Amino acid sequence: MISTILAGFLAILTIPSVCFAEEGFNSSKHTLPEAIQPAWESTFWVTALPGHKGGTGSAVLIASKVMNFGRRALYMLTADHVVTAKCGPQLGVCENIVLSSSQSLDLDANETIEESPRRTVTGAEVVGRLEMEDISLIKIVVANSEVWALRPISVAEHCDLKSGQPVFLIGFPNTHTRTAADMKAIDDQNVIKRRWSKGIILDPVYSQGNWMGITADALQGSSGGPAFNSGGDLIGILHRVPGNRYVGNESEDQVRRNWQSLLVLCDSVRTFLEGILN
Repeated sequence: MISTILAGFLAILTIPSVCFAEEGFNSSKHTLPEAIQPAWESTFWVTALPGHKGGTGSAVLIASKVMNFGRRALYMLTADHVVTAKCGPQLGVCENIVLSSSQSLDLDANETIEESPRRTVTGAEVVGRLEMEDISLIKIVVANSEVWALRPISVAEHCDLKSGQPVFLIGFPNTHTRTAADMKAIDDQNVIKRRWSKGIILDPVYSQGNWMGITADALQGSSGGPAFNSGGDLIGILHRVPGNRYVGNESEDQVRRNWQSLLVLCDSVRTFLEGILN
């Protein structure tokens, strides 16, 4: 009888393990697998102009081209809903957007922290978007200097993702929105800054449409951020983040469906980019 009760109790305790990322959030580049570390500075925070609506998101450098007159064009891949919230649904110049690889935000002090070297740009051009897949490509023009000589990220050549395969997310989650008491502690929770999380690819039964389910933790602000395999190849862009509170009475299947994040898969990303950059 005792063993039966104990088994039931342990089963209840194990439910959160299938919905929360086992690794939680980490804000250190050097704890990432070495192959993924070059993507750290190439992942950008995407915000609206101060005082303007549009929310926050993440983006990743996907191409870099030297231009005339000492300039460089950087192409950033992100989720379409991140761009639309700030720029509307049209292509072309958008003034209400800020991209930064050097900023973080102290929410308590409402103060932007700018690291050195400064890599922040206001205004961009929306050069491509695919609303149904939730992908956008934006271009910024910067000085052709060492400061902006960041490494563009390569899309995986083979996108045959397998259930249980490790996946790593990088982005700028607003960890201040994490309120559940049963979640892992988050360092500097009131600071929006670059963080990474680890999870696995879920079985295709948990996919939704063209989007693949994963268990890596994500929050508001993570949308549009890159997902990598252990070799450092881009395998997707974050489309949707999960909720952030565990109710306690869901079945294991409900927990997985409610808590999973969803990726725009690299096949869709590759096709989209080939039609614009090539």
